[in-house]
Amino acid sequence: MFFKKDKKATPALRADLQTVVDQAKIKREHKTKAVLNDLLKTDETAQFALTCRKGDRFGIMVVTDQRVVWVSQLVGQTETYTVARDKISGLETARGSMGLMKITIGQSGKNAEFDYVGKSQALELAKLLN
Repeated sequence: MFFKKDKKATPALRADLQTVVDQAKIKREHKTKAVLNDLLKTDETAQFALTCRKGDRFGIMVVTDQRVVWVSQLVGQTETYTVARDKISGLETARGSMGLMKITIGQSGKNAEFDYVGKSQALELAKLLN
């Protein structure tokens, strides 16, 4: 073997975050998971996770008991979206491209659109946020 790849150790995630990430079968995006691990407060509990796209960036969305957090890590640049659950004024789902769903999270004065969401994930998200 001429080239050896150093396998970097993946950071240990909080137990609640690790559980929802495993349930969502999110295998890759170790750096994004590490950023999420650092962003979550110690007094909040992760309840649900999914992968989706916001704009032109794919990332991981985590719903906690206090807020919704979306994180994307691309070439060393991190993009985040955070909204407190009590600030969410509405949630709309619509059919998107390739049979996947599009989610619009409404808050006073502005909306955030996420797409490439599976139908079952969109339904679970709607149940949690309503």
